[in-house]
Amino acid sequence: MNVGNLIGNQGFEYLRLGDDRAEVRERFDGYRTFRRTPSAPETDQFSESGIMVTYDESSQVIFIELVPPSNPTIQGHSLMGRSLDELAAD
Repeated sequence: MNVGNLIGNQGFEYLRLGDDRAEVRERFDGYRTFRRTPSAPETDQFSESGIMVTYDESSQVIFIELVPPSNPTIQGHSLMGRSLDELAAD
């Protein structure tokens, strides 16, 4: 599954800030959990989807990172691998 369209100040169509960890894990398969440092919050990496999601102490999404093969969009236009000028022209 892809994250869908970017929604300002919320996240994406299918992955939003504040989403519950269990719901995210149901939506996106094949995660591994890690901490960037011993005191950092937990992050789930969904490598097949190109998604990394960090949670706060109450298991809510606080940070979303996307890399290929993820294909986020804004108003239907792909964000990955494009310059800001290209996106602005669309």
